[in-house]
Order: sequence, then C-alpha cells, then structure tokens
Amino acid sequence: MSEVVQTYEVKNGKLVDDSLFVRQQVANYLMETTPSGLVLVGYENDDSSLEVPVEALKAVELFISTGVDVGQARACLVPELSLMAKRLQAAACFVTDSFCFLDSEGCYLNGTLPIRRIEKGKRGKSLSLDLQREYMRYLRKEVVVDRLNSISVAIAGLKDKTLFNLLSQVIPLRGLWRVRSDGEASVNSIRDSVLRLNANIGVKLDSTGTKAVFIADNGVVIKTEEAAALIARYLKEQGSLKEKVARDWNISRFFDKVAEKSGLKVAGEAVFHVGEEIIYHAHLGVGDGLWLTFLLCEIIAVTERPLSELIEEMHKVVGKRETKSINLSQEQLIGFLKRLTGKQYSILAKGEVLIDDDVVAWQKLDNNSYSVFLDGRETRLQSWLNSLSLDISL
Repeated sequence: MSEVVQTYEVKNGKLVDDSLFVRQQVANYLMETTPSGLVLVGYENDDSSLEVPVEALKAVELFISTGVDVGQARACLVPELSLMAKRLQAAACFVTDSFCFLDSEGCYLNGTLPIRRIEKGKRGKSLSLDLQREYMRYLRKEVVVDRLNSISVAIAGLKDKTLFNLLSQVIPLRGLWRVRSDGEASVNSIRDSVLRLNANIGVKLDSTGTKAVFIADNGVVIKTEEAAALIARYLKEQGSLKEKVARDWNISRFFDKVAEKSGLKVAGEAVFHVGEEIIYHAHLGVGDGLWLTFLLCEIIAVTERPLSELIEEMHKVVGKRETKSINLSQEQLIGFLKRLTGKQYSILAKGEVLIDDDVVAWQKLDNNSYSVFLDGRETRLQSWLNSLSLDISL
C-alpha cells in the first residue's frame, strides 16, 4: 500500500491555503531549490505610512527563521523584484495583504508541492538591496528610447516618487505627467488628463506594477485583448516573437484573430501570454505595466500613428467583439446552451462552444457554479443575454 503524500498548492504565486504552516513549507522549499540560497522580500508602496508593514516583517522573519538569507528590497514593484530575482538567482516574496512567491527565474511559483518535515537549522542573515536603478537601466535597454522624444504620457498609480523621478530622467519623453488624486485615481480622471494635456497615451498602474489600464489619445479605454494584440503583432514584425502566443480561457478571441492575421498561432503555452497580466517571458516572468506602456509608446512613435487609429485598424480587419462574464449553475448553463444551439450538452469542468464565430466558454467554480464567458458580436451577445434573462435574474 503506497504512502499518502500530503501536498499544498500554489497558483500564480499565491497559496490556496495561506496558513503559517504552509508558508513555512514554501520557505523551506525555496531554501532547497534556490541556487543562491537568497530570498528577496519587497512590499507595495503605501504613501500613508513610512513604516515597514507588519506583514513584510513577518515575511522576513519567516525566511530567516527557516535558515534563508533575506535581501530586503523595501517598497517596490513586482517587476523590479522579478528582475533582481533572475539576476541574483534568488527567490522572492512580494507582500500585500498576502504573500506572492516568485522562483529564481523571476516567475510566479506554481504547482502542487509535497509537505515535508522541516529540520531546525541556524538562522539566515538579512541585507538591504536597491532595485530601482537596476530596473530603470533594464527598462531603458528594453525599449527604443531614442524614438520616444515626441511622445507624452499621463500616468497614475505610480506612488513611488523616486521611481517616477528616475523614470523621467531615463526615458526621454516629450512629457511625463503624474495624474494626482486624493484617493486612487479613476479611469475618468486619467481620460480627462489625456484629453486636456493632449497626451499620446494614459495609463493606470495597479499597486504591484504588473497590470495596467491604457487610455488612447481620444480618451477611449483600451481593452486588454486590444493592447495585447497590438503588442504581439509589433513584436512579431520586429522578429522578437516567433511562432506562438497563448491566452487564458476568458480572453476575447479578438486577440486570436489579430494574432493569426500576424502569422502567430494561439497555443496552450507560449512565451507571450495574455491573462490578468500580459506576460512576455523574454522580458520578465511577470507582467510589467511600465514596460508595456513604453512599448506602446514605441509603437506610436515608430508607426507615426495615434493609438486610437491603430486600434481602429485592427477592428476593421478582424471585426469588433464584445465580452460578458456571468455566473450560472450547472442546470442554468445546460438550459442556456440548449436554448442557443438546440443541443443537450454534458457539462465538464471546462469547455467551449463555438456558435457562428461567437463563443460561450465556461469554467467550474465549485460544486454547482460555473463562470461563463460570452464573446462575440455586440448584437449577438445582446440577444443571448436577452434570452438568458427570460429564465435567470442577472
């Protein structure tokens, strides 16, 4: 009779069971698998406090008590942490209200890992690190900066004033403006700044620096699939991106259509991946909102065309699509698919139905609940939702 091995799960750097015991297991795993024996600890910037967050201090103690040496990166962005982890062959932990773990390649830790006995050893050491200048030098090399002196950017969400000042020195833009607000800047406030300042692009970074919302020169918000499609097409034209791209199940097939027109195949895994973050592994193992921003600036400068016009061109070539996400029970999903297709479907944990180039995709949430993703022409989606509302209160 084989021994039952207990395990824990890590998804995109986050623990499914975020208990102290499992955190200790991860710390021990990183100590055993990280070439340098070093773990970097950073945390999101908080303008309201100069103190090191309690959770970050807990992370430092967690690793030191496990016997791991800790590089304290202080307030930073995840892309900065990812770059330094890769350079130093170190693992990393980014602290918000939870812990997010990166491996020594600077990628999110993922997988089902075995629970092991932890032997008590000597405590690790602590040292301080400065990530910003290294990241700025890398960012400058990753973009054709000498083409950007005609481009202006309105940016929100970059709380680190030192990083913003370094950015304005390193990237030679025509203009770089911080969108200020009492609380978190809204998309509307960034749109107003773009139109008032006649900026080429507006961007709202999230607190980790891995995700960004982009606003075109005409004030229209750019969807994730639109920004990703434009960037993938450009990288293919430049010869950086070769054959394949990948996306999550709930990303619009607009991305697929532009990719295929550009000579790229959509696969399950690829160096360029579109999901909650747009990740290009040839750059970093995590999303990098600042790099994506300046890559879009490079595209605008090289093509000498406004962002709004580039997006509209893609719509003309492959058609415009809308998306909608809803939650349904298994019974509701079966009834919905039968109403649309006239067929009875056996619902698996994950699936997709193509209806005249429009898509119904789903993924199981729990025992009787499914996340359902609708993607297609606006008129078709509206008729679907109208038929759905006959049976279901949305």
